[in-house]
Amino acid sequence: MSIDQLDLILYDMYRMDAWLPPLFGKWAEDYKKASYSQWAVDELRDFIAEQIYPRREGSIDEFCKLTHEFMMKTAKYARVNPNTSLMFRSASEMAANILDLLRAMDNKNMKGEKT
Repeated sequence: MSIDQLDLILYDMYRMDAWLPPLFGKWAEDYKKASYSQWAVDELRDFIAEQIYPRREGSIDEFCKLTHEFMMKTAKYARVNPNTSLMFRSASEMAANILDLLRAMDNKNMKGEKT
């Protein structure tokens, strides 16, 4: 899988929905978490691209390992500072969702199905 293919998958699955800022406090927390999740998708994509550089492609298994690493790092950062806890917890949860998606794609490949 190439970085460009990963980017398309992430865009389709996690960045396509438009969020409008809340008018007042009732939805502010949800909006903040959604914004952090969008940020996390970009950060994860950049993290994977940096780790495999200068290559532009890697196996799904390699992307799974890097996503797990990102998830663990952000979970660790979530415990460091209460002021940034929500941001890093959201990033860790988003990475877990993406890891599930990548693992599902990898399982399809193992069964000989096309992705």
